[in-house]
Amino acid sequence: MLGSVAALGSGGGWSGALLADISPNAPPSDIIPIDLSLFPGLMDGSTPSIQLQLRSFNEIEEIIMINRAPFNGQIYVLDSKCTHQGCPVNKWDVNNNIVCPCHGSNYQIDGTLIFGAAGPQQPPLNSYNFSYDGANLLKIQVPGLNLKIVDVAVQTSSPTNQRLRLVFPVRQGCVYQIGYSTDLVNWTEPVSFASTPNGTANQTSILAQTIDPLAVWVDSADLRGYYRVEVILTDY
Repeated sequence: MLGSVAALGSGGGWSGALLADISPNAPPSDIIPIDLSLFPGLMDGSTPSIQLQLRSFNEIEEIIMINRAPFNGQIYVLDSKCTHQGCPVNKWDVNNNIVCPCHGSNYQIDGTLIFGAAGPQQPPLNSYNFSYDGANLLKIQVPGLNLKIVDVAVQTSSPTNQRLRLVFPVRQGCVYQIGYSTDLVNWTEPVSFASTPNGTANQTSILAQTIDPLAVWVDSADLRGYYRVEVILTDY
């Protein structure tokens, strides 16, 4: 979960060497942590199925479906891509199960095939590995997500403008934010940044329009703690 962290050294100032040494050796993270308290309908059963997408372009790369069984609270995390021809399926419904709007394939709450447009040999929906703490925290593993800060540097253009440059790999079409925390225990909070060395640090998210790594600049004069690159999921 914290594999993309870059740490800021304590003491009398910024340590570019410390930051640069720590980050490249950290393993990439494929884990997306989700606070389920942000989805009260999922928790109280009024909306037992939600879908979240990774991309903002029309060509959707991944839609993650989270289902919660109303009778026992069991969580299921599925890939919403139909195993017939790849159409995004509808959310799970207690009466209709999971229906593909393209050709009518039908699946149970856990992705098991009920009816396949390609016949009974059609595979079930793919599922994601995940862990759930039984309360609010759901951690979903998305293979190849590669959340990692690969380069860190302190850049000072004036005595009052100390900035931390963070470079990270991306998936084209995904939206990213930078999280900050004073320790490694609490959740990170989004921090504003600039997309150019001398631009105003007023952005809270950035769209990856190419596959090239992104660089952002964080005003660092008053912050001592940990940074993490995070991918943003949006409702589908």
